Amino acid sequence: MSGPARPFVGRDEESAVLRVLLAEAGAGRGGVALVTGPAGMGKTRLVEEALRGAPGRPPAGRGYCLADHSAPPLWPWLQAVRALARVRPALADGAGGVLAAIAAAGRAEVGTEARVDSASAAAVRFAVLADVADAVLALAPAPTAPTGGPVVIVLEDLHWADANTADLVRQVAQGIGDSALTLVVTSRDDPTEPGGRPRQELLRLPGVRHLPLAPLTTTAVGDYLSAVGAGADIEAARRVVRRSGGLPLLLDLAAAGDGPPVAVADLVSTLLAQLPDAARPVVVAAALLRGPVDLPLLAAAADVDEQVAARAVDAAGRTGLMTREPGEGEPCFRLAHGLLAEALAGGEDGPRRAVHRRAALALEARARSETGLAADIAAHWAGLGRHDRAAQASVARWATLAAADARRALAFDDAAAHLTVAVAALRRAGAEPDELAARTIDLARAHYLAGALTEALAHCELAATAAAGIADAGEVAASARAGLLAQAALVVRWVTFPEAAGIVADLCRTALAVDQPPPVRAQLLAQLATILAFAGGAAQARALAREAMALATAGDVTPAAGNPGDGGGQALLDAARAAEMVLTDPDGVHERLRLAGLAAARAAELNQTLSGVLAEQWRLRAGLQLGWRAVADEATAQIARLAERGGLPLARWPAGTSCAARRPARPSKASSPRPAPTARPPASWPWPSATSSPSGSATPWRRTSPCCAATPPSCRPGSGRTSTPRRPRR
Repeated sequence: MSGPARPFVGRDEESAVLRVLLAEAGAGRGGVALVTGPAGMGKTRLVEEALRGAPGRPPAGRGYCLADHSAPPLWPWLQAVRALARVRPALADGAGGVLAAIAAAGRAEVGTEARVDSASAAAVRFAVLADVADAVLALAPAPTAPTGGPVVIVLEDLHWADANTADLVRQVAQGIGDSALTLVVTSRDDPTEPGGRPRQELLRLPGVRHLPLAPLTTTAVGDYLSAVGAGADIEAARRVVRRSGGLPLLLDLAAAGDGPPVAVADLVSTLLAQLPDAARPVVVAAALLRGPVDLPLLAAAADVDEQVAARAVDAAGRTGLMTREPGEGEPCFRLAHGLLAEALAGGEDGPRRAVHRRAALALEARARSETGLAADIAAHWAGLGRHDRAAQASVARWATLAAADARRALAFDDAAAHLTVAVAALRRAGAEPDELAARTIDLARAHYLAGALTEALAHCELAATAAAGIADAGEVAASARAGLLAQAALVVRWVTFPEAAGIVADLCRTALAVDQPPPVRAQLLAQLATILAFAGGAAQARALAREAMALATAGDVTPAAGNPGDGGGQALLDAARAAEMVLTDPDGVHERLRLAGLAAARAAELNQTLSGVLAEQWRLRAGLQLGWRAVADEATAQIARLAERGGLPLARWPAGTSCAARRPARPSKASSPRPAPTARPPASWPWPSATSSPSGSATPWRRTSPCCAATPPSCRPGSGRTSTPRRPRR
């Protein structure tokens, strides 16, 4: 099913660039083309024509980014790879490898909500996406390989891409030169459109061919008119350019008469008038459903039987309004152009809301057996309007489920976007303060994992305000309020720059002002001690760190329901970190060794690789201070093992810079004479008891070497977002 064929004109230069790119891929030099332009400028048509004229017609898979985060992370890549397997069965094994890597990305684990930090989350996400990129590039090895040959992946509408899709585009683009893969990406460049960051980041990569599309010229429009038999009169071409603005989508309508400029709405009205009356509601429903839609869902949304829906899409296909998506199984259909869908979706409120309600209910029924539908369901409930409180409650529920799906796929930006929708919907639905506070904490945590510290801190404050509003109605309410206040204080962890530290310190004090279980109180005290240590309050920081350690090592280490932490494990790890931070004189070296042992053991139990690396850094520094080279060497080796086992790029920089910590420590003039260090550690190694307690130095020891930094790069002032280097290709 397809609409009338239309001449292709005015894109000779851009077509030549794409042909060269495809030819280079055939020679084993893969490349990337970014086709940009306003909506309706012919980006998709340019790609189709270039592929149609490519020598040997290399197999191509196409995927679509959808608006409003209404598809699961990496959805366009899934579509494209599945399409490749359909059109070229020989690629089935390679496609299976990509699909398996994407599935593994959805199962990656970065730790429980309460203990993961943004640096660890970013590193895990980077490594997982690098594995997917490797699998994608393996689809098109060099032509000299037995299964080698050019392959094309087309991703449409990058401006709507989820964060994982955009990052995977960059990962693939950076390693594509040694493959036979051609990656073609289209994106709107309208300044009013969101999503400009992925496009700009892609343009900064070397080797990316940028093909910006401008409106068709008078000469090109004259060629078009001549091809359709309307004559090549220059004045006629100028008239069509004036009426259409050079937009290829509007040429036929503009050429049909004279008068003022035409718009997409005029084209939609003209095309709808050519349809039978029964087909028009079906086409409008297809526009509101946005992406490719199958007949059963389209029929349910339009409130017609499937035979009527089938006849409607056939009629719309003949006029050029709709097109069928290639593929096996249940046929799917979509509007022929995004501008047509946008114009049709802006109809009357009553019918539009009815379509959204029927679509939401139909998708909810499917969600019992299918995954990845939560975001789409939330979007349809949102289509019922802000003042429908029942619909807003459904929006909150499904947007929260979509955020959970996104987090499991390490798409933290998308999780934050879904939770932003959920929190706003809860406010409109009149949710109770405890539910509103809990979802706001989830939103703060998603921002933190995405590296957006400013947004995370702001939502921690909002969550604490909501938690404070819980009515004082007995022990259960008090416990819930205490738990939420503690969670708000412990979302953003181990930050030390003044603006963030002030907010977190206030949140900790608010949470500590109410009764907290011992392990939770220990974590709050450790968090506050860390902030005070960096702010110069050494004496108070040491007192808080001692209290945190006493609570963390007490007998009852089981947290109350709803409170953060992992019992004594997380509390002890946090307390050890705070205690090490307030060791301000060389006499604390044996205590640093003891704390390194505690922290390393707890980090291993909790699967926190970066915390384990930090503990080994303490061990390394203490070994060098004591002159125990074997201890220092073992610590360095353990850092390397942790980095390799965890696959975390951020865990590798301490190992690479550990030489900075091998400089002998400068002895303190105020310290007592100590025996010369022995050549080997005592038999009580690895964790000798402390021989002295921290002294009363007024200034805490400041870390000046990157290998000893306690704060991840993503949590330093001005960092905004986590950034990790490109992993070397295997």
